[in-house]
Amino acid sequence: MDRLREIRIPLIVGSVAVMALLLFICDYTRRGDIGSREEIGSIIFRRRGVQRKFVDEVVWERIEQGTRLANSDSIRTDDKSEVKIRLKDGTVLTVDQNSMIQLDVASNRIRFETGSMQVQSSGSSSLTLQSGDSKVQMGEGSLTLSKSEKQDLSLTVYEGTAKVTSGGKTENVGKNQKADIGKEGISVKEVPVVLIKPNPFQNVPAEGDGTSVSFKFQPSDSLKKPTLEISKDQEFKDSRKVQTPGVATMDLPPGTYYWRVKEKKKKTNQP
Repeated sequence: MDRLREIRIPLIVGSVAVMALLLFICDYTRRGDIGSREEIGSIIFRRRGVQRKFVDEVVWERIEQGTRLANSDSIRTDDKSEVKIRLKDGTVLTVDQNSMIQLDVASNRIRFETGSMQVQSSGSSSLTLQSGDSKVQMGEGSLTLSKSEKQDLSLTVYEGTAKVTSGGKTENVGKNQKADIGKEGISVKEVPVVLIKPNPFQNVPAEGDGTSVSFKFQPSDSLKKPTLEISKDQEFKDSRKVQTPGVATMDLPPGTYYWRVKEKKKKTNQP
C-alpha cells in the first residue's frame, strides 16, 4: 500500500505537468494562426524581429514569413527590422524598423501609428491611411509615410495622387510632391530631388561578398553639386559620399542601407 502511494504521487504530478504542457502548446498554436477568421493578407518578407497582436489579445507574438493576417491585426517592427505585407487586393505594405500599424481592411483603412512605411496600391484599391486626426486617401499609386514622436507626419508621393485631410483642411498631393502635416496645417511642396532607383525599401539580391548597386536620381535645375550619401544607419553618422550629376554605382557588401542626396541651391549656396 505504501509502495502504491509512493508511485501515485509522481504519476499525478507528471500527469499535471503533461496536461499543462499540452494546454500551453494548444494555446500557442491557436494564437499563432488566425483560425476561422477571414484572411486579409500575408507576410511575404520578414527581416529580424516582427510581431503581431490580435485585436482581442494583449500579448504580442513573433511572426514568420508566410504568416496569414486577419482584420484588425496590429503589426510592429523592432530595431533593424522590416516586414512586407501583401493584402488580398494586391496592395503591398512595406513597414520599416521601429514602426507600428493596424490593418482595418474591412473599412479600407490602415492605421499608421509611428515609424515609416511605403504603400504600393493596386488599381482596384481605395485606401485611407490614418495617423491620429490626419487622413490620407489614395487610389492606385505609391507613397511613403513617416512619423516619429518628435516629428510631424510626412508624406511623399512617388506615383499617383493622394488627398490629405487634417485640421479641417484638405490638400491634394501629386507625383514627386511632399506634404508635411502638423499643428500649423498642411504644407505641400515639390521634391527638389527625385530619387529614381533603387526604389524605396527595395530588396537587391546579394551576390557573394558584394553587390554592385546602381543609383539614379534627378535633381532640379535650381540645385548644384548634388552629393549622393549611402549609410547603414538612418542618421547617416558614417556615410559614403560621392558627387555625381545623377548616376552612380557602388559595390556594397550584404546589408541594409539608406541613401539620400544632399545639394546646394544655386542662388543662396545653402545646403
